[in-house]
Amino acid sequence: MADRQIRLLIYTETYALGGDARFLVDLVRGLDPDRYSVSFAGNPNAEFDRWLQEKIPSLPPRHTVPIETLLRSQVLDLGRRLVGSRPAGAADVWNPPTPDAWVSPLYRRASRAAVRYRQAVTNYRRLRILFGRLRPDVLHINNGGYPGAESCRVAALANRAAASAAVVHYVHGYAAPVDWPPSLERALDSRVDRATNVWITGAEVGRRQLNEVRGIELDRIRTVPFGQELGSPDQASRESARAGFEIPDGVPVIAIVGGLAPYKGHRQLFDAVAKLKASGIQSRTLVAGTGPQEPSLRDRAERLGIAGDIAFLGWLDDVSAVLDASDVVVQPSENMDLSPYSVREAMAHGLPVVATAMGGIPELVVHEETGFLVPPSDPGALAQALQRILNDPGRAGEMGSRGRRRIVDHFSMDQMVRAMDSIYVESLDESRST
Repeated sequence: MADRQIRLLIYTETYALGGDARFLVDLVRGLDPDRYSVSFAGNPNAEFDRWLQEKIPSLPPRHTVPIETLLRSQVLDLGRRLVGSRPAGAADVWNPPTPDAWVSPLYRRASRAAVRYRQAVTNYRRLRILFGRLRPDVLHINNGGYPGAESCRVAALANRAAASAAVVHYVHGYAAPVDWPPSLERALDSRVDRATNVWITGAEVGRRQLNEVRGIELDRIRTVPFGQELGSPDQASRESARAGFEIPDGVPVIAIVGGLAPYKGHRQLFDAVAKLKASGIQSRTLVAGTGPQEPSLRDRAERLGIAGDIAFLGWLDDVSAVLDASDVVVQPSENMDLSPYSVREAMAHGLPVVATAMGGIPELVVHEETGFLVPPSDPGALAQALQRILNDPGRAGEMGSRGRRRIVDHFSMDQMVRAMDSIYVESLDESRST
């Protein structure tokens, strides 16, 4: 490794603020500024820029590039004109209707492939120019899943042609099944893999899945869990938070933090809360987050007779007050949650966690030690686990203490930053030796 600063360029195509963006902020804050010269690159995004400025006062330079996306695609526009308009509220990956059912599947696959590869060519050219101008030592590609944002996959190839930086590709979500045409997709994956020094995921389950679904060799994939700062709960902050949320004395508080989307399991939690109430346990549930499911969740709470026991708090950039007021945090995911920040935050705050045994959650929550793991889509099991915690404050406190210790031992911010620093240096040394 050279004595001068390592020029680290972080590339991300982002349209929403989530765990992958939070990871970047934590990482940049933790890296030694005398050791690294950091800059960002990606698509124009005013919301992302404002958020970065709030979180990183000494914001590194950010270089924007006009990324081709589905909504700007000329191929997609042609398909709409030929077949029909995209329905309001439809997914971004547009599946155009056709009168002939036997044509539709092939047309959909072909149109998606045409869009994907046309964009790949355009984005490759633009990113090659950008990387050739910036000449980083290490290119960190920050991707939601894999292939995830298509420009993230192309970025590795563009770098290889223009800058020859070491490439570290962090995949925050899951690998999607190989799309059509599979032979071309697998060939592209192989080229991207050869252009990448190290793949990273946030949980072992993500590492295994990237191997099984996309064929990346396990020895080329590292697991670097998200880091988590410890909370600092005390009795005064707890009393203040409970007063702020107007929680009566003696009423236990359940918290759920995350987007109001179907796979997050809010409906199952509401059903469980109703079961608790029917068994004589009066509780208050704090719901932190926003999303498309909010109206239906409010209706569900009314139908279950628990509307007065549920507080919808909306989006909160800082959930420390919610955690201060709470006795238990619930993560009832019905789908593959790779490594939710809400679970880490709860454990760091010394709270027990009740969560479904999905995705990477069992890598965080130790059943019957730091909380309880329950089957997905089972409000009865969820209610029973909550009841065991709420009826035994002493055991709940012990679980919370063990969870906090687990964060210190395995998921600290310092451990994450040191792991990433080591990977950057190893990758840079490797690229210089080839």
